[in-house]
Amino acid sequence: MFCRVIFGDRFGQAGLTNYNAIAVQLFAIADKYEDRSIDLLKGAFEAFPKANWAILTVPRQVKHFGVLDYFQRVTPRSSFTTTEVYIVHRAVIHEIASVRLAAETDFEAIESLSPEFYKNMKMSLIEGQALNPTPSISSPTLLSSSYLMFAGEHAVGGVIIAAEDKIDSLRKRKSQSALLLRRSRISLARNIFALGSDETIGGDVPVSACCWTRLSKCATTRQMRTVPKREKIHYDVDLFEENSPSPDALADCDFGLLMLPKKLIQTEVRICSHSIVVVGASDTGIAAIEKLAMDKGLIFNNLTLVSAVFEDCTEVSLGHKKVKVEERQINNFGRKKYGLNISLNRVRATLVGINSNDRKIILRDGSELPYDLLVLTTGKQYSGLVDNPIRGVEGLAFSEIVNDISEGDGIFVRSNNINALGFIQQLLERKIKPSQITLAYENDLEEIFDLGDINKERKLTNGPELDKVAARVRNEMRKLGVTLLENVEEYEIIKRDGKNISSVCVGDTEYECKHLVDMTKKSVSKTVFKALNDACLVYDGALVIDSTFSTSNENIMAAGPMTKYQRRLYADDWVHEKFNSIDVGRATAELIVDRVLGRVPKPDVSVPVFKAPVVTSCKLVGGRHYLSCKATYFDRLADGMKQGQARWLVTSNDECDSRIHLNPFGIVNGMIFVSREPLNVENIIRIFGLHEKYLKDLVSRFDEELIPCLYEHITSPFFAVISHDRFKDLVHQLEDLIPLGSWVKI
Repeated sequence: MFCRVIFGDRFGQAGLTNYNAIAVQLFAIADKYEDRSIDLLKGAFEAFPKANWAILTVPRQVKHFGVLDYFQRVTPRSSFTTTEVYIVHRAVIHEIASVRLAAETDFEAIESLSPEFYKNMKMSLIEGQALNPTPSISSPTLLSSSYLMFAGEHAVGGVIIAAEDKIDSLRKRKSQSALLLRRSRISLARNIFALGSDETIGGDVPVSACCWTRLSKCATTRQMRTVPKREKIHYDVDLFEENSPSPDALADCDFGLLMLPKKLIQTEVRICSHSIVVVGASDTGIAAIEKLAMDKGLIFNNLTLVSAVFEDCTEVSLGHKKVKVEERQINNFGRKKYGLNISLNRVRATLVGINSNDRKIILRDGSELPYDLLVLTTGKQYSGLVDNPIRGVEGLAFSEIVNDISEGDGIFVRSNNINALGFIQQLLERKIKPSQITLAYENDLEEIFDLGDINKERKLTNGPELDKVAARVRNEMRKLGVTLLENVEEYEIIKRDGKNISSVCVGDTEYECKHLVDMTKKSVSKTVFKALNDACLVYDGALVIDSTFSTSNENIMAAGPMTKYQRRLYADDWVHEKFNSIDVGRATAELIVDRVLGRVPKPDVSVPVFKAPVVTSCKLVGGRHYLSCKATYFDRLADGMKQGQARWLVTSNDECDSRIHLNPFGIVNGMIFVSREPLNVENIIRIFGLHEKYLKDLVSRFDEELIPCLYEHITSPFFAVISHDRFKDLVHQLEDLIPLGSWVKI
């Protein structure tokens, strides 16, 4: 047992040995005294004064009990054991973990902890002394502060906190300053704010550098906090000119400066050791995992994601060869830029079975992974190549498709959605000749771009004029030499020798091809379906769930496109497939938290409503960039006059086709952009849901013909504030402060 912990990847031999740890062989206490469990551990440490660590092993199927909140799970990630190993330091039990302002006397301890952090801390102290010869914790002139974290007398980590006006100078000399900007989860000690004055630190603190020892002996685990990540913001430095942030302040990162709210540090936190296993690295699954990992009040100590391929994988091994994993064709922005490795166990494997009796999932290599709560988010995939075991058209499946195509082989793609345009563009970028490709749509191209506007006036004067957008795409495909067929309802597959496809016949025309790709509908993979069927989970065209996302097994949840609601709910129009997958994933995480905290909601007759817009972004054939944003539902107003007030704002030029839809109340609830240059997707989607008054009187200026291009208008320097990731929070705060009925001119 000791060897398994000593040589794990979380603790070094210097931190835990056979001589400074005790093992809890049996732990028993009456339910009414469970709150006093910690006293037993304190007594154990008093009986063994030389012991600094306590180790507890718990069988996998034992339910979570209170004393585990003090422990840290250290079971090796690569091990599929039936027993979990937990460990706790004496400092946690006796609450001797501390945080204090750094001093020169700490240089030696910090240098052994991390030479890089030692350099940064020393520079910070020198600067502080130059500005204030007699620095103190309460001094308002102390612009740079270094704090150290201790477990007893041993330094285990540190953090440098700087006033916002000093961030530029700090970043110029600190190569480590980008650390917090690249990681999605950074934990800080709660006591830091108690040591600094309001004048020095304030309510939100820009954190410029942070360091933790690699072989962590950290006894302050229970006092750590998660800093919520910032979303990506695009700044056009050339347009901002002298008002642009310093290049040193922007740094080479995808996310803005992390702000640490003071109130976040002053709340209690609980460690959750329940084994939560999420199967499927889909948008829904990743959003749920991210929400759990970034929870402010809970630290999930046993969170596992199972998937055959992860988004940060550039290549995977298949047998004796390595296969490249291509980038996403749709919505290839934002989330893939950061990882969750800090707080997540990742298992690269394929689910082939579920043992619901023993609460274990079975992986393809025969391994078994136990769970307390299983969440299925595998989603659906396109059929991909017909008569081929390869499923899907993205990532690893796309690489397999390209490797299967020889020079001169014809490719026939059948689809009814915009995803096919992204698929074909990726084929062209992989040097597949345009003359080899035939694209057949079940409907006309205009309907591919149709967002389903309220009054079905797509081709009327106040519609989005999608015929112009479609014509531009047709011209690009014609120039390249890609064959485009529209309104293809039926086709016939002709096989050579009754085995291999030789051509596809549409009407009276025959198109030679060796590869037929079906992108008309998605379905659950056969492997997943077999696992669900063997586990006796109710499946009715999709995995059946109730309003709390629970399947027919109370320990198994499911979310995303692979699910549908029970028939008794009459909610076929509200299935997860029609909503924003990230929004669904976050709602799933909230339901998981309710279960963990014992607030299991009872199934209701109503289903959740998701209001986040459905975003579709891809690169079209010819290299143009496409983005659409649409509301998940529309208000059906009885007043016909109000219905008529909904309108499309339309501009077109050679660089960009822009379409913005306003509902009867002037709220942006639909957008379409087709641009020659890459689009600032993260900035644009934040405009969704705002009133047109926030957009610099969009309607009146448009009617006065003062806006030649809507895209240029909403990406001008003025909109740097509107498209900020915290702007809507500011709007909500102002709405709370302003009394109802008050008139405020925007």
